[in-house]
Amino acid sequence: GDWVNNTDTLNVNDTPLVSQLRENSTKTFGVMASTVTDIGATSTFRTGLRAETVDDKFSGSSTPAGARHRYIDLIGGTTAKLYTGTLGYDFTPVDSLLVDVGLKAEHRDAKSNGTYTDTQAAPTPQSEVSRSSENALTPALNLNYSGFRSVALYASASHRYSSGSHDYATGAGLVVPAVPQFALSPQSDNGDYKVGATWRQSDLLTLRAEVFYKDHQFKSAGFRSTTTSAYYLLGSRFGGATISAAVIPIDTLTFATRYTCQEGDMQVTVSALTSIDSMDASMQT
Repeated sequence: GDWVNNTDTLNVNDTPLVSQLRENSTKTFGVMASTVTDIGATSTFRTGLRAETVDDKFSGSSTPAGARHRYIDLIGGTTAKLYTGTLGYDFTPVDSLLVDVGLKAEHRDAKSNGTYTDTQAAPTPQSEVSRSSENALTPALNLNYSGFRSVALYASASHRYSSGSHDYATGAGLVVPAVPQFALSPQSDNGDYKVGATWRQSDLLTLRAEVFYKDHQFKSAGFRSTTTSAYYLLGSRFGGATISAAVIPIDTLTFATRYTCQEGDMQVTVSALTSIDSMDASMQT
């Protein structure tokens, strides 16, 4: 598709002057397969595989009057590949209790490149390239208990571990330097947990209440140049509760409302010696 940004200046024929032009085309392709195997009368084993590729091409120019960066002959593209595999096993150890354990593995690769000519500087083509990859593993546990009349209990826990790399290089001309200007190694460690209950008071009213806790950690280390190191850590811990209600006066009409409150704190570290802790934060919605 085409994306055009026009300036507010009009010529004598009231025809907008085009200052930015962007054209892009995207192709995606994906395949997936899954299996479900019953093991006895109370357990099921599941598997799944998915592969997806995205190929994006772009071109354009940007020549607004007075802008700091004006360029022409922009051309480039991005290619991304994503692979996902899942394993799941659910079973009923006792009456009314369903246990579901699962594991998801992900791998992602992406590469972008482009060239352009900056008309504000010497009219020499510039080249840029970036590469990134990520591997992630997420174990999960879900419990559902329906042994009480009109009340269902549930609990879930998941933890996502990921690590990867990201580097970027740029240079004059059509040859990109072999040594990147920056290279980072991001890592994340995210845990999500909740316990709740659903009470179907009647055909008209259903109530739900749950408490949750989130512990998310993100870290990135590497360098921004050959002489400057880069370190960044962002951590957050939040806990809270959610109460919701659904009113169903007729089968085709539902009224729903929800209230959520949470409290927690965050920590930001921008170097090995500089650390910032936030004050306690709270939110209600």
